[in-house]
Amino acid sequence: MPLHKKTAVTYTALGAALLLGGCGGSSEEQMQNSLEGAAEAEEEFAEQQQPMMDLHEEEQSLFASMQELSVEEMEEIESQSEEAVSLAEDREEHLETEKESIESAYEEFQQG
Repeated sequence: MPLHKKTAVTYTALGAALLLGGCGGSSEEQMQNSLEGAAEAEEEFAEQQQPMMDLHEEEQSLFASMQELSVEEMEEIESQSEEAVSLAEDREEHLETEKESIESAYEEFQQG
């Protein structure tokens, strides 16, 4: 989820919390608990950002390196291709963790 969408969700939730604030302590408390639970669930999302960026940069570097190799260097091209596939698989794992974190935060917020 792009950062601007995450921010929009956070502001929407904050607005809802403020609106419910005048309705009594229990609703306010419930909203606060929901927001805290959602924020905790989103922490794993944030933790995935730097590893994802690092893997992407490595991948791009490998592709640039492969483009500079000639056909005579096919073994090196194959080796770097395998490494690039491995990096892509690692990024996919981080994406899945990110997705699960977002879904968990959404469910936590919906339960509140």
